[in-house]
Amino acid sequence: MGKSTVPSKNRLLIWQPLLVRDFLLLFLGESVSLLGDQFYLVALPWLTIQLTHSPVILGVGQVHKLILITAINNTAGYQ
Repeated sequence: MGKSTVPSKNRLLIWQPLLVRDFLLLFLGESVSLLGDQFYLVALPWLTIQLTHSPVILGVGQVHKLILITAINNTAGYQ
């Protein structure tokens, strides 16, 4: 493995796109949205168990969620 032939001043640094304001706002917004989605994945089953104390109802809710996501993805064209 030899040294790169591209001069260091011409290399694109990994953080350089974050210097563009619009991209930074997009990146931060997507990051917050992704974090919220992960909280939702934990909070909804937890709330279901806390309110019903029934693993059967939790399972039924998760199956319904899976069916809904599958139906929407197939309709939208995702595979």
